[in-house]
Amino acid sequence: MVVARVIVDDPRVRRAAAILPLALALACGGVRPEGAAEGRLSPPTAGGIASPHDPSPPPGAATGPVVGGRVDLRAATMIGEAAGKRWVVALPAGDERRGALLLHLDRGGRLAETALPWWSEDVAIERGEPPRLRVIDTEARRWFAVDLADPDAPTIGEVRPIPGLVAGAYPKGVASDGVRALVSLYREAPRGASQRYLGETFLLDVASGRRVGAPGPATVWAATCAGGRCYGLAEANRDPQPSVIVTMDDAGYRELGELGPWRCPGAETWEVGDTWFLAWADRGRVGLVAVDLPSGAIRRGAIELDGDACPFVQAVEVAGGRALVIDVVGEPRLVEVDGALRGGPPQPLPAMSFERQAYARVDAWLLAIDYRAASGMIHDPPGPDGSYEYREVWDFSGRGGLLEASGGRWRWRREAALPHSGESGDFGDGYRPLLMTAPGRGGVLLVGDGLPSEFVALIGPGVDAPPG
Repeated sequence: MVVARVIVDDPRVRRAAAILPLALALACGGVRPEGAAEGRLSPPTAGGIASPHDPSPPPGAATGPVVGGRVDLRAATMIGEAAGKRWVVALPAGDERRGALLLHLDRGGRLAETALPWWSEDVAIERGEPPRLRVIDTEARRWFAVDLADPDAPTIGEVRPIPGLVAGAYPKGVASDGVRALVSLYREAPRGASQRYLGETFLLDVASGRRVGAPGPATVWAATCAGGRCYGLAEANRDPQPSVIVTMDDAGYRELGELGPWRCPGAETWEVGDTWFLAWADRGRVGLVAVDLPSGAIRRGAIELDGDACPFVQAVEVAGGRALVIDVVGEPRLVEVDGALRGGPPQPLPAMSFERQAYARVDAWLLAIDYRAASGMIHDPPGPDGSYEYREVWDFSGRGGLLEASGGRWRWRREAALPHSGESGDFGDGYRPLLMTAPGRGGVLLVGDGLPSEFVALIGPGVDAPPG
């Protein structure tokens, strides 16, 4: 007999593990800008924040800024950047009637909260004017929009049904342009099928929530929509489930091209003007694709690397445009990528001390964190009846600060250990850091699982500017 203790097992927070080859690759490396962290935090006592046992204010009400220190969450997921800020959806601890929270940085560089009707990791960024977030509940088949016309005062729209969606599956890629929306679901295949899981991707009319055409036979992992047409990085349902770029519009579902085998984890997407870019890790190279959003035309490229190892790849905005941080053997380099899919001269970054890094632009600097966040299961010696009792263990170490460009390379302008660095413990997943940014402001949201957690400002009002 095995007795296991699961610390967090909330279906609103946990998703099923991906199984198929591309699913494994993307689940291990991720398709950014999605990221996730989980934790339980204690509430601050100032700033008008409700106690963890009080119902939350109505959705859309600003609950006040968190002035550093501890915040009160069970889970937090990075949505991405819109209206010049990074946005996080969080689940507060305590009474479930409190709903969910939308987190961002206010003008003072503090962590601000807005109440949401419910928790969801499935949020599409609508990049029109004004920009919006579309929060999707695929199980209850409903959604609402968050207007970011004033990014310091998000406005929550009306909850509306999605009659065109079929519930009962795991949501994957979502996207919307405010006219059409794409929602991709991952379902168990019928008995006897050659695959265990199959994708079903819906194109939806945003105004009515009704389906447009037949579902697409693919699992879309990352997507974007523009001008009533949606595009996605997908895994087709047909054998041998190739990686493809697909499009869906009122004329139906089409494959625009295959990308070949995925031999390494990790993919990144970003947009510049009317072009959607995709970068993915491959052995000895970084594959690149640019999709022209008005026409659907595809251009391909690659950044060739020495050897055949799988690189770490992360997209980041820089003053000159977009760049990729590429790290093969612990020697990270920043490579700017132009519209012709050409990589510029490699710009060395400082050597990092831990297994994971994350970067985000703040003005002329890069906000950076370098960390180890490990957790796992161990068991005590067997009891008299031979049974084992498992428990979770964790350890966390990390540092954060600002990087500046100097002479074709990057250096630490200022760095310091993150709170709780060097700590370890039992019964939890430990800490997970999320980078929060806004113009001229940035910091780290350190989310703990059953542990004190906090936001730490690294640049912004009230924080000393880097020494000149």
